[in-house]
Amino acid sequence: MMETLYSIRHSEPAAEGLDGKIRQLKAECGELLGNIDTKVEYVPVPERVEKAEAFIKLAVVAAEELELNVDIERGDGRVVFRFYDTGLYLGERREFYGYMFKTCDSVAVLPCEEVEGCSFKVVFSYYTHRQFVAGREVRWG
Repeated sequence: MMETLYSIRHSEPAAEGLDGKIRQLKAECGELLGNIDTKVEYVPVPERVEKAEAFIKLAVVAAEELELNVDIERGDGRVVFRFYDTGLYLGERREFYGYMFKTCDSVAVLPCEEVEGCSFKVVFSYYTHRQFVAGREVRWG
């Protein structure tokens, strides 16, 4: 028998209150947000660019040997690995995913609609560049 030690549920915020907060944030950050599309600069971090190349090779080998469905993309100062999965992690798959979780900068587990037979996708991002917007650095972590 399982014992519940802690449980919480959050109700959805009122749409009206959320819309007001979003408008307020846009007003406060308008100048910076306006510069995002026009004044973005990516500065490479050489050791991270090099490590990303090793990650890409590792993911390609793992995809072939462990029969993983994956999309790998590069852009916006990062490399993105999208694994389309069924959620069973045993043996080498467990070790590979564990390594990716520990090493990448961000991880998202999302519903999967792109690939047939896929329960969810696991998206790993590894940042290779520092990002500046209008001269101010945007930190990712």
